[in-house]
Amino acid sequence: MLAWTQAATAACALAAIWYDVRYRRAPNGLVLLTAALAALLLFVSQPLWPGLTWHMAVLSALVGLAVFALFYALGWMGAGDAKFFAVTGLLAGPVGLGIVWVVASLLGGLHALAITLGGRTLQAARGRGIPYAAYMGCGILLLLWLRPGIEAAQH
Repeated sequence: MLAWTQAATAACALAAIWYDVRYRRAPNGLVLLTAALAALLLFVSQPLWPGLTWHMAVLSALVGLAVFALFYALGWMGAGDAKFFAVTGLLAGPVGLGIVWVVASLLGGLHALAITLGGRTLQAARGRGIPYAAYMGCGILLLLWLRPGIEAAQH
């Protein structure tokens, strides 16, 4: 993966982490920027997940959107989280999306446990929700870190 593509992907992930932790939102501008980055990476044949094709990326985005739109409809997730998950599918493909989902779910579960077991300070955080897009950003950073090993294993 080219250095500039790694840096741009990391920047989008770090922006998601910062913004969601700070404001508990995944803004549309960040979602669109990450979608544009994913499309550019596919166009220059440097996808985040090695060997990812356009049709698999789009299918992953649609699956991600369908699953998280259901969670949004049930009130379990914010709309920004659902959109960011769909864009993560476009960025990472089906396997990468699964890894990001597991990472974000584990971190979100630990967050919820900390709030549940915490004292008054953490109890005040209960109404703010869990920054799930931030935890997806952590999953994306993990994919960047794992990518060289994945590429080596494929060759």
